[in-house]
Amino acid sequence: RNNDKFNTGFLDFYNYCIQNKITLIIFLHAELEELKSKRYNEQGQEIIKFCNDRNIKLIKELDYNFSSSVYRDNIHLSTEGQGKVYEILKDTLLRL
Repeated sequence: RNNDKFNTGFLDFYNYCIQNKITLIIFLHAELEELKSKRYNEQGQEIIKFCNDRNIKLIKELDYNFSSSVYRDNIHLSTEGQGKVYEILKDTLLRL
C-alpha cells in the first residue's frame, strides 16, 4: 500500500487527541484470517507502524488468547468475543 492511501481518519483522531490533551489508545482487532495466520495483514501492519511512529498505546488482539470460536464471521465477534475485548480494555484502562 502507498502511504498516501493510509486511512486519514487515524491522523485526524491523533491530531484531535493531541490538540485536546486526550490519551489515544487503539485496539487493533484481527480478522479471522489474521487470527489463523497469527499475523496482521498489510493494513494492520500500517496501523502498527502508525502507532509506533507516534508512540500511541496500541492493544493488539493477536497478543491475547482469542480463538476462532468467538468470531461470528470473518470480522465480527460473538458476545463472548465482545466480552473478551471489554475485559482487555477495562484492564488496560484500570492500569493507566
